[in-house]
Amino acid sequence: MNKKIFINSGIKIEKGQFNTDFNNQARRTEDGKIFATDVSRKYSIRQNWLLSGNKVLIRKHELPEGKAKSLVNILNEHDIKKKITSKDFYDKIKDFKDTIPFGYVIATKDINEKAKGSIQINMANDINTKYTIEQVLDITSYKPSGDKDDNTTIGKKIIIEEGYMNWCMVAEPNTYLSLKETYGIEDKEEVSMKEWTDITNDFIETIKDDVTCLNSAIKSGANNLYNLIVYMKDNNTSINMDLFKKVEVTNGEIDFINSVNAIIESKVQIDRVELYISDNQKYKNLKTQLENNKIKLEIKSLY
Repeated sequence: MNKKIFINSGIKIEKGQFNTDFNNQARRTEDGKIFATDVSRKYSIRQNWLLSGNKVLIRKHELPEGKAKSLVNILNEHDIKKKITSKDFYDKIKDFKDTIPFGYVIATKDINEKAKGSIQINMANDINTKYTIEQVLDITSYKPSGDKDDNTTIGKKIIIEEGYMNWCMVAEPNTYLSLKETYGIEDKEEVSMKEWTDITNDFIETIKDDVTCLNSAIKSGANNLYNLIVYMKDNNTSINMDLFKKVEVTNGEIDFINSVNAIIESKVQIDRVELYISDNQKYKNLKTQLENNKIKLEIKSLY
């Protein structure tokens, strides 16, 4: 069915980092609040797809000798060339798991193509983070005399003791349909909607464990925590995004009160609500209030 979907997806970080800047410090807004980019979460999702044996376009493709393939080489390997027809281009580009959900920009000598993804991910906001400086990296400058006392501090590494990051996501079927139309794909509506359903269902399954599956040091200590999913009745309805994405954490307990209020505001436009939550995680202001407002809610374990 042609439905827009809104998602709040949260992770918990314990004594680790998820998205650092070039100085190996947590990314911060101008007012000092820690945040994580949409790119960092797309990285973890793409990595999950890659580890599951899928083809991924926007990702570092390693060669046996340790070097990375260029985008041109990747395109050539899959016979994606300038002179192919629009339908052929679409058929080949959609084979990559990430192109339809996240979109793409391909700018090479022979190809200049771009498309908006059907699933949009906002930057994550810090909903309750404590942080500490774990280590100050020093470089020792050796003088000809052998004096080792002239140390130069080159940066700081910040480790988050306990943090919670929340990404707000929107899946829009009309964006997907527009992409197919751009490339001259004229499928029956039921065919397109089945494809859309498969894409979104696969995406929702992936974000349940995309962070947890990573082993890289920069994301150490990060685990998936919850996915709050709101299915609208059609694609032309919406909810209060500013309110919906304001999940909070108090004393380790997730508080969905703002999201609940946004859902209640738009309840006549909502088909159903699902919550995937990690085992034994405390949460409040969700089930009772939604059920009191006759909004269907299904709660499932994240793992």
